[in-house]
Amino acid sequence: FGVFEECDLPPGKQALPSRFMLERKRCGRYKARLVAGGHKQQQGLDFNETFAPVCSYRTLRMILAVSAHEDLELRQFDIRTAFLNGELQEEVYIRQPAGVPLGSPGKVLRLRRALYGLRQASRAWNTRLEAALREKGLTQSDCDPSLWILRGASGAVLTMFYVDDGLVAARTAAEADALVALVGSMFEIRALGEPTDFLGISIVRDREARTITIHQHDKARALAEDAGVAGKQRDVPMSPETYAALRAAKTGERMATDPDAYRARVGSLLHISGCTRPDLQVSVGALASHVQSPSAAHEAALARLIEYVGCTAGRGITYGSSEAPMDIWCDASFASCLDTRRSTTGWVVVMYGGAISWSSKKQPTVAASTMEAEYQACGSVAREGDSLMKALDVLGTLSEDFPLIGPLIVLCDNKAALGLCQDRKEGQRTKHIDIIHHFARERVASGHLKFVYCKSEDNVSDCLTKALRYPALLECLVRMGMMHD
Repeated sequence: FGVFEECDLPPGKQALPSRFMLERKRCGRYKARLVAGGHKQQQGLDFNETFAPVCSYRTLRMILAVSAHEDLELRQFDIRTAFLNGELQEEVYIRQPAGVPLGSPGKVLRLRRALYGLRQASRAWNTRLEAALREKGLTQSDCDPSLWILRGASGAVLTMFYVDDGLVAARTAAEADALVALVGSMFEIRALGEPTDFLGISIVRDREARTITIHQHDKARALAEDAGVAGKQRDVPMSPETYAALRAAKTGERMATDPDAYRARVGSLLHISGCTRPDLQVSVGALASHVQSPSAAHEAALARLIEYVGCTAGRGITYGSSEAPMDIWCDASFASCLDTRRSTTGWVVVMYGGAISWSSKKQPTVAASTMEAEYQACGSVAREGDSLMKALDVLGTLSEDFPLIGPLIVLCDNKAALGLCQDRKEGQRTKHIDIIHHFARERVASGHLKFVYCKSEDNVSDCLTKALRYPALLECLVRMGMMHD
C-alpha cells in the first residue's frame, strides 16, 4: 500500500512509538495490526484536524424501517484495511516496532498513509472515501454526511458508511449488488450479502411478514454474565421508588465497592440503550449522572438494572408491524431530579411500528411549572422534527410514502403547553421563559410541525421521563415496537 518509507529523522521532528497489536476475532481468525502511538502526537506538529463523520444510528433505523415496509433489498460490506487508503497531509514519523524490524537499523519510518492509531487517521480515510464516491457520481445527503445517494433506474440507491462498514438499500437486488460492486472497484472489500449483524446490532428479517427486528442479545447476555447476575428475573428496569431515591452521594455515605466496574457497565448500557433499547434510557440516565462518585445504592440499582437487561436480552425493535408512517410523542417529568430540581424531557419517534429515534435528558434550565417543563420538551422535539424532515426528503427517493405531506404531528399531553406553542398565550407565569424554548412555536407557525393533545395514559414517551410500573411500561413497549400484543 506504500504506507511508509524508511529515512533519517529530520531535526525538530519526533518519532512516534509503534507496535503490533494481536487480536483474535469473534469468528476465530487471528489478526496482527501495526499501530502508531497517536497518544504521543502534538497538535500542530503531527496533526491538525481530526473530525470525521459516521452515520447515525437513527439513519440506520430509518433505512431499516422503510426497507421492511417497502420490501427493499439490503446489502452489507466492509472495506479491508480502510485507514491505509487515507493519504496523510502532515509529516509523521514512527519508530520501528520492537522485535520486528521493518527497515534498516537506526532508521525511522515516514508515514505516507494513515496508519491505525494516528489521531488524524479516520479523517484522512474519510477524505479519501468522500473523494472516491463523488468521482463515481454519488451525492452526499443533507441529513447525514455519511449517507450517500446514487440515482438508479428504479429509483435511488442509498449507501451509508460507519468508518469501514457499509450498508446498501435499493429497490432491486441488481441495483444493490451493482453499488456494492462499484465500491469494490474503488477499494478492496468483503461483500457480506444480506445484513445479519451491523455495528454489533443483530438484524433479523422476515420477508414474508415484511418485518425487520434489531436487537443486541449477545452484548446484553455478556453484560449480565460479567456482572454475575445472569438468570435473574426483573419485570421493570428500575422501580419508581428506586428512581425517586437516587441522589448524589452524601458525606459519610458508603461508596461503591468498584467504581471503575460501575463506570464500564454504565457505558455499556448507554450504548445498548442508544441503539436498540429505549426502555433503558431513563434508568441508565439516572445512573450515569453519578459515575464520578457512585454510592452503594447506585451500585445496587445498577445490578438490578443489569438483571433486567439479562433476562430480556433478546428484546429489540420490530419495524414493519404497522402501516403508520410516523408517530411522535413528547413528555416531561416536572422537577424529577432531586439534586438540581431540573425536569426530564422525553420524546420518541415511531416509524412503521418501531422506534427510530428517542431521547431522555435533563432540561438545561429549571422549570417553574409543569407547563414550562412540557413547553421545553416541545422545543426539544421540534429540533428533532427539523432534522427528521431532511431525512424524510432523502427517504422519499426510496419510498413512495415519503416525504410526508403536511406538517409532522407531535402528540403532547399538556394543554397549557400546546396553547403556548400554537398561540402567544403569555402572561405573568410565562413571560420569563427563555427565547431558546420558543423554537417549537416558530416551527408551528412555519407549518413544519403541528402539536396535538393526547391523554397522559396514551403518551408513549412517558417511559422516557420517569420509571414506570410494569403495566404502564408494557403499554409503551408495545407501541414502540418492542413487544407485541
